[in-house]
Amino acid sequence: MPGAPARSSDIALIQYTSGSTGDPKGVVLTHANFLANIRSMGEAMYVDPSKDVFVSWLPIYHDLGLIGA
Repeated sequence: MPGAPARSSDIALIQYTSGSTGDPKGVVLTHANFLANIRSMGEAMYVDPSKDVFVSWLPIYHDLGLIGA
């Protein structure tokens, strides 16, 4: 049975930083954060969803594979 629809302010995930420039920490990402990022990438690459296809070699367990692809 499906739950309530997600709101833009709901937490989508917590991404942990590598700690390469300081102590590792969790960063909260909301659904709105994801949508803004996806829209921004689509505009920068002039993506037309009706004819463009995106393929990535990055696995979805990598942050760029999950978020970028």
